[in-house]
Amino acid sequence: MGSYAPSKLINHNLEDKIINKIIKPTLTAINDMNQKYNGFLYAGLMIDSNGNVKVLEFNCRFGDPETQPIMMRLQTNLAELCIHATQDTLDKVKASWDDRTSLGVVMAAKGYPESYQMGDPITLPITSSDTKVFHAGTRLEGSQILSNGGRVLCATSVGKDIEDAQKKAYEPENLINKMVVCVNNLKERKMRFGTSEGMILAAGDDDIGIFILSPDQGAEPGMQVR
Repeated sequence: MGSYAPSKLINHNLEDKIINKIIKPTLTAINDMNQKYNGFLYAGLMIDSNGNVKVLEFNCRFGDPETQPIMMRLQTNLAELCIHATQDTLDKVKASWDDRTSLGVVMAAKGYPESYQMGDPITLPITSSDTKVFHAGTRLEGSQILSNGGRVLCATSVGKDIEDAQKKAYEPENLINKMVVCVNNLKERKMRFGTSEGMILAAGDDDIGIFILSPDQGAEPGMQVR
């Protein structure tokens, strides 16, 4: 689970369609009802292969995990933008953005989205200016961070493109104790990094990047894939 920004699926024509046929009519309707609203309005949309846009939902909050990559690209102080919104002066300020691509990967609790366990200890990797870990379902017990929800963390990075951002979000130290599906009956092959003796299964393409596949609940290390 995760998200990235900006989306390669959105071009200028589709953006104009979303703004003119969904966002502006919604704001006009709110105004016509004499409803004063200051806050976040998150539009959850579905877009088919023909570019048709449908509204799935509206939320008066940030989207999760869509917001984390957006926050990594936002260079303007978020608190200042919120203050301007409450004072009806948001049109007086312009948000500044990082031109690079941002991608976030969610660490979910075992069993999520159904019955999931909590209280697992978490050791966080060292972050940098290009990589940050956003907390969601965590709690602090003494000096130990423990899982305390379904969506636990979101490791988010910025890079020159989706692939670069994804590599940073999946740094080797972030893969420690991660359950993966591995094919290990392959013939040894010399690679740029050394000798490859197996293959970790992943899914994706050049447009959205590569995502590591994790086994379902109940799988244990060493089990045979059938």
